[in-house]
Amino acid sequence: MEALELFSTTISEHGIPWILGVGALWAPLTVLMHELAHAAAALKLTDGEVRVSSSVAENGWTLAGDRLEVELSPWIFLGMGRCTFEPATLRRPRAEAWVAAAGPVWSFVGLLGIFGMALFLQRLEEPHG
Repeated sequence: MEALELFSTTISEHGIPWILGVGALWAPLTVLMHELAHAAAALKLTDGEVRVSSSVAENGWTLAGDRLEVELSPWIFLGMGRCTFEPATLRRPRAEAWVAAAGPVWSFVGLLGIFGMALFLQRLEEPHG
């Protein structure tokens, strides 16, 4: 119930354009963190190269390391992202499931963190008396 009250209060105080603007700023970061969580699991559970990309074609800004390559493009603002690795390099049979689960787990943890921060900030704004 408290989450719904916080959401409705935020919309009534700031308006939908403000919320969409904040979402447009946070969306690329959350997409990138989601894909990097997949990549972290893949780096831990495979022996091959791992690639994170936010472009439909290979035309973004690229940062490459020993086994990890990250390519970013403006498509990330539309929520596009993917993590790829070679399944043949998996160290364990069920490791692919852990790689697949890492992104959603990180997204859920991030959601809880943002929600906790919003509740904390709301408490700071409440009058003390």
